[in-house]
Amino acid sequence: MPIDGGGNLTTLATVISMYPLALLLAAVAVLALRTRILPRWLGYGAAVTAAALAINAGFLHATIVPAFLLFVIWTLAASVTLFIKAPSRAVHPTPSPAPAAP
Repeated sequence: MPIDGGGNLTTLATVISMYPLALLLAAVAVLALRTRILPRWLGYGAAVTAAALAINAGFLHATIVPAFLLFVIWTLAASVTLFIKAPSRAVHPTPSPAPAAP
């Protein structure tokens, strides 16, 4: 594969970057399914997305990377889930006590 101004380097970098993302999502899937810190469907989704990223990364000459779309969808679903399930921590200012009179 020649590296020229035709975008081959960009395509190669995009495809190679899928391996670290696959490892990240595989770790998230294992932790989510073992500890149940995330919903099970999100853990299984991470596992499927990790597999899709690893498979798609094997095609170095690919010009279309559909696994990235799956990664974006999983990231959006995880973000919404974590936002909804996050405990609300409203900040209520507490009045400070008045200084004692001398």
